[in-house]
Amino acid sequence: MKSTVYFTSVRARSDKDNKISKIKKLFDAAGLAEVAGEGELTAVKVHFGERGTDAYINPVLVRQVVDKLKALGARPFVADTNTLYGGGRANSADHAVTAIEHGFDYSVVGAPVIIADGLKSQNLSDVRIEGRHFQSVKIAGDIVVADSLIVLSHFKGHLLSGFGGAIKNLGMGCAPAAGKAEQHSTRPIFNPDLCIGCGQCAETCPSSAVTVETKISSIDFNACKGCGECLRICPAHAIDFDWMVQVPPFLERMAEYALGAIQGKQGKVGFLNFILIINLLVLFDML
Repeated sequence: MKSTVYFTSVRARSDKDNKISKIKKLFDAAGLAEVAGEGELTAVKVHFGERGTDAYINPVLVRQVVDKLKALGARPFVADTNTLYGGGRANSADHAVTAIEHGFDYSVVGAPVIIADGLKSQNLSDVRIEGRHFQSVKIAGDIVVADSLIVLSHFKGHLLSGFGGAIKNLGMGCAPAAGKAEQHSTRPIFNPDLCIGCGQCAETCPSSAVTVETKISSIDFNACKGCGECLRICPAHAIDFDWMVQVPPFLERMAEYALGAIQGKQGKVGFLNFILIINLLVLFDML
């Protein structure tokens, strides 16, 4: 079944034509008022961003969606899930602090922030999908029990998926750590001849699968979760994936998880996608 897709530019020629006004117009044009009803608990799925970065949707823009939902009588909450790797979003306490530091607090977005998979990513439900890779998938408990879902996604690059948008925001973003691990399920390739023994991979690995012995890293593939943090951090490029073999099934697994995130919510899910920040690298010849 085809969907009607609405586009608008971010160019503003007047105060009535700014991004805030356009979000409200898109909400109405796309019929998102039909998604959430009176008294419904509506999850507004966002990405709060990694601590210290600015790669997330401006919370002032998220507020416009929240206000539209509240005007309908819905009870929206702004939600995300904890990460598979360490850092500022690995548990709900740190994750909530990161969200607040980036402006996602009640005074700005007008709704409570809820980390949907619980304090240590253990609030989850098994959702039946009968896919190619999974018969059931693990979805954050508060996403599953929400009455309706509005998915706000920002366009981004991603190590494995190439580009991330609504499918990644659903598949990865609505899964607890255990579900994220099921989707990745990839194993790195290690080239010891390139390893410089710096230990950054061991320090970064969330599952302690990497050790450094005699200035050479060693990966315990039984403990490895396949998150790809070691690949991202390695300055010597001694770690890689078999991209041709491992990436296509990864994308399929992520799509199946996206299906699980919206299962049981037919007619109760809406999407808004944002492409607002384009990073350009300009090289100058030094004469």
